Amino acid sequence: MLPTVTLGSHHAGSEPAAPPQTDNTVETPLYNVRKEILRTFQGGCFDAIDMEPCGLVRIEGWCLEHISQVLDFIKLYINETVVPIEYYYRVYRADIAVHAGTNNHFTGFAIEYLVSSPFKDIRVTFREEDVFTSKIEYQVAAPHYAGLISRTTAATRDDIYGSAPASRFVSDVIMNLASSYLLSPVLDFGCGSGALIRNLRGIGIEAFGIELESAAIIENLYPDIQQYVTIYSNGSWYPFEDGSFESVICTEVIEHISDFEGAVKEIARIARKRAIITVPDISAIPVCYQHNVVPWHILEATHVNFFNQSTLSHLLTPLFREVEFVKIHPNTINGTTYFNNIACICTK
Repeated sequence: MLPTVTLGSHHAGSEPAAPPQTDNTVETPLYNVRKEILRTFQGGCFDAIDMEPCGLVRIEGWCLEHISQVLDFIKLYINETVVPIEYYYRVYRADIAVHAGTNNHFTGFAIEYLVSSPFKDIRVTFREEDVFTSKIEYQVAAPHYAGLISRTTAATRDDIYGSAPASRFVSDVIMNLASSYLLSPVLDFGCGSGALIRNLRGIGIEAFGIELESAAIIENLYPDIQQYVTIYSNGSWYPFEDGSFESVICTEVIEHISDFEGAVKEIARIARKRAIITVPDISAIPVCYQHNVVPWHILEATHVNFFNQSTLSHLLTPLFREVEFVKIHPNTINGTTYFNNIACICTK
């Protein structure tokens, strides 16, 4: 963003102070929310405030002098309680260097705070004057790897390549895939908590599940669908006759199975007409390489296989008459779009 005032012979901030930015929109943000502040001060400007659902609040701006002239006077209030500064640092701002005629390209700054619970009342003051206020109800949800933000000791590989319990929710995309393409009765192969079974049964689709026996699975399985789930202990054989179900769905499972080829053959054997298989899309890594980004889900410690569309085609076309690919869960990084997952719609 370019500076909000023209820098030249006069100091930034010599204009009359702008009123504080206020946002009273009624909404409940679930994703990153960025609001402009655009408040100048002597030799600098507060540009914007970012609020992340992980609880990270970041105030961004630029300052020609030492950053202490900002830190000493800025305060963040959440529900009228002052939040301590977690981090502050300089950032690269070539645009400011050009306009200010300085050789210092690191005149940008960011001040970060951590908030642990949802909030509605947020206020930023500078020299005891409000520069931003908002009454939006902001949601805060602890992310995976949350400890990496504020831990004080060096992380190990075990801290980075972690694993999470089975999801207890189903994305709209997966639900739409399942309801659009699956024929009843359906087997959810590797059903986890049973969330998809609950959703499918909720719209009248006869759905069942199968899952490998473990304490984590039993603990997270929804009680109301336990009667529809088969828990088994042999990882290479599945207790169903050929063509036992019209359809089989397998979402984010085969990347966890060492003998993924055997698992896919079993899916093809059990499904009489159709199967849907989804996996993380490993091609997201080279697509995001230019931005130094690796999609976090690929770091899951229990992932032992990695797939792209080509490997899936070679895996599935010998077993099914037709395989159609759908890329799902897109994200954009600096204008580059990548997809977290590939869905394979397989017809016998």
